[in-house]
Amino acid sequence: MLWVYGIVFILVLALVIPNGLYAFRQYLTNRNLMLLFTYFGFLVLLAFLLLHVTTRTAELVQTAKEVYEEPGP
Repeated sequence: MLWVYGIVFILVLALVIPNGLYAFRQYLTNRNLMLLFTYFGFLVLLAFLLLHVTTRTAELVQTAKEVYEEPGP
């Protein structure tokens, strides 16, 4: 089940790194520090949300698997 986190981590990095570079390039052209922090804040929230959803889904799948494997009456 650990491989799922690895895949999600790679996908999150694939989303966050290009967008972070874009935000930094925009900062270099506009010199707007508030816009840079806002953009990075949204990227951090997006990454946290994706990892949280993955963790929650993995917990639900594990619970469902345990319930399914319980002996019946």
